Amino acid sequence: MAKSQKSKLYREKTNELAMNKLCDNWLEIFVNLLFLNQKLLDHQKELINDFVANTIDRAGHDSSLSEDDVAYVFENELEKLNTRLDAFAEKVEDNSQPFSIKGMIQLIYKNTLFSSLIGEVSIIIVRNKKTYFAASNDISNRGSIDTFSDFIEGEIQPDDRLVVIGTNYQNLLDEQDMKELDEIWSFDAKDVIDFFEKLFTTKIDPTELGIILVQNYKEKNITKIAKKKNKENRKPIIDQKTILKHKYNITIWILWSFIIFLAINVISTLTGSGSNQPTFILEDGTEVTITLDKIKKDINDFVQISIDDPIKAEKYQEVVEQLAILESENRRPEEVKKWKQFIQEKYYEWFNVVLIDNIEQNSSYFENIYPLGAEHKSTLGELKTILYNQSLYLAGTKWVVMQGISADIIGNLISYNDESITMKGCSFDLSQQGLYCFDDSSNVYRVTQWWVQPLQTDDSFFPSPIHELGTFTSSNLYILHDNQSFEEESKKIISRYSNKIGSYTDFWSSVRYINRNLHTGTGQAQNFSSMSIDGTFLVWEGKEKKLYQLWREPDSVSELSSREVPLLWWDNIENWLGENVKVIQLTDSPYVFLFDKDKMSITVYRSNPKKTSSGKQHSYNLLYVFRMQFDKTKDSIIDITIPTTTPNFMYILTEKWVYETNIETFIKQFEEE
Repeated sequence: MAKSQKSKLYREKTNELAMNKLCDNWLEIFVNLLFLNQKLLDHQKELINDFVANTIDRAGHDSSLSEDDVAYVFENELEKLNTRLDAFAEKVEDNSQPFSIKGMIQLIYKNTLFSSLIGEVSIIIVRNKKTYFAASNDISNRGSIDTFSDFIEGEIQPDDRLVVIGTNYQNLLDEQDMKELDEIWSFDAKDVIDFFEKLFTTKIDPTELGIILVQNYKEKNITKIAKKKNKENRKPIIDQKTILKHKYNITIWILWSFIIFLAINVISTLTGSGSNQPTFILEDGTEVTITLDKIKKDINDFVQISIDDPIKAEKYQEVVEQLAILESENRRPEEVKKWKQFIQEKYYEWFNVVLIDNIEQNSSYFENIYPLGAEHKSTLGELKTILYNQSLYLAGTKWVVMQGISADIIGNLISYNDESITMKGCSFDLSQQGLYCFDDSSNVYRVTQWWVQPLQTDDSFFPSPIHELGTFTSSNLYILHDNQSFEEESKKIISRYSNKIGSYTDFWSSVRYINRNLHTGTGQAQNFSSMSIDGTFLVWEGKEKKLYQLWREPDSVSELSSREVPLLWWDNIENWLGENVKVIQLTDSPYVFLFDKDKMSITVYRSNPKKTSSGKQHSYNLLYVFRMQFDKTKDSIIDITIPTTTPNFMYILTEKWVYETNIETFIKQFEEE
C-alpha cells in the first residue's frame, strides 16, 4: 500500500516513536505514537518495539495467511501489549503523573487496514474529498497509563485520506463545523494540518493537542469500516517461531505473487516455437533461444536472488537485453511492450532504490529544520558546504553561517572580509568549533565566530589546486590536491600539516604523501576528487568511478599503500555513480556513504568484514544496502553531512532548506538482522 504522511508535533521529537516495517509477506506495520510522560521513556518505547517484533514473528512471514488470521494476531498482541503497559505503570514507584500516550498503530495486509488508537485522539477517514468516517477514542476508563482500543478494520481505496488529531474532536467541533470540513479535504496535507492547527490551538493548549497526522493512500482502499470487538469467530493460526528478518524494502510493494500471476497470464500465449526464434548469448557463452516463457522463468529466478549477490544484476540485464532483441525484431510488440513496462516499474523495488519524488513533501522522513530565503542566498553566495556539530555550519562562496539552529536561531553570519575571495569548500578545524576553508586560489583560512584568518605554513604556500581538506586528531590537517602541483614529484597527492603548539593557523612544513601505484601509463596520478578520513583515506576516482583506500604503513614516513575497495553490489546496467562523488565514512561506523552531486543520489554500503575490526581495516569489501534517488527537477541537493557526534542523523543542504533525517531508520529497514 503506497502511503505518504505528514505530521506536526507539539512536543519534543524525543517523545515521538514513528516507524514502519514491511514484512516478508507484504504485511505492513506503521507506528505513530507520542509519549507525554518522559519518565522511563525508553522503556515505554521498548514495549512498543517488542509488540512490533512479536507481530512480525507471528504474522509477517507466511503469505498464505488470511485477513482474519492477521486480525487475530493483531488483536491478541494488542491485548498482551495492554497487559504489559498496565504492569509497567504499576511497578513505577511514583506514578502520580499518568503515562499519557497519543497516536495509533496500523497494519495493512492484502488491501485491508487495521488501526488501533491510544489516548485522547480522534480519527477521520476521508473519501472522495468528503468525511466518510469519524470517531474519537474512548478514554473514560483510563487508568495510570493509556492502553490501546478495539481496532478499526476496513478496505483501502484510491486517494483515501486518514487524519489523526490529538484531542476529542467532538468537544471542539459542532455539526456545522463537521460539514464545513468537506471544504478543506481537497487541500494538500500541509494545508490540512495548518487548518486544524489554527482551529484547535485557539481553543486548547498546543501541548495538549500533541500531534496532527495526515496520511494519503495512493493505491487500493477503505470500503468497509467496522470496530472489531468479538473474537469468538477468529481462528488462531499456527504460531511458528522464526528468526525475525527485515527485507530489503522501503518502497511499498504490491503482492509480488499476484503481479507475477497477472503477468504470466498476459504472456501465457507467447511461448514461442519454431526454428526462426531469436537467440541470446549468456554470460558463460551458452547460446539460448529467446521466448517469453524463458523470460518469465528468468524473472521468477531473479526474484529469488539476494540483493547482495552480483548475479542479481546479471540476471536483470539478461531479461532487459532479451526483451530488447524481441522488440527490435518486432515480435509480439504489444505484449513485449507490456512486459518491458512491467519490469521498468519494478526496477526501484528490485534494486532497493528509495525514490524521493519531493523531499519537501516527505515530512515523515525529512524534517525541514532551517530555512534558506533569498536574503540568505544573496548574502552567502553560492552554497557549497554543510557541516554539523551540535549546530549547523553553512558555507557559501562569500559568507558562512556559524551555529545555526532554526528560523528563530539563525546563528552568526560571518563575512570572509574580502570580496575577491571565492570559497570552494570547508571542513571543521582542529578545535571542531571553527572551519578551515579554501578558495579558488588554494589559499586556506580559519573561520570562527569572531574573525577570518589565513593559514600559514613554513612551506610558504599550499598545493594547488586543492580538491578537499580535512582534519584527523587534534593536530593534523590533510589536503587532497592535484598531483601536478609538484612537477618533479608528480606522484604526491595528499599533504599533511601539523600545527605549531598553541596555534590553529600556523603550521610546520608539510609531509607530502606519495603513492607509486595509482598512476596511469603517462605517470600522472588518477583523478581523485573527494577524501574522507577515519585513520585511513577513502578517495573517489572520478574518471574510472572507483573507490580507493590509501594508508601509511607504520614503518614509512610518506609512502602510501593503496587498494581499490570492491563495491558489491550495484546495478551494472545503469552506471549509478559518476565523477562528482563525495565520500563519507565515520571512525566507529561500518557504513560508507557515497553522495553523487550530479545524479542527486546517496548510496549506502556496509563494510564486510567491518572496517573497524582489528586487522581488517585494509581488507574489507563494501556491500550495497540501498540508494536514495532524489528528483533533480524538484530537489537540488547541494551537500550532505553525517556528524561523528550524532551518526544516526544526516543533514541535507538544498536551495530552500536544511533537512534532517534519521539515516539509521532507512538502514534498518533494508538490513538483514
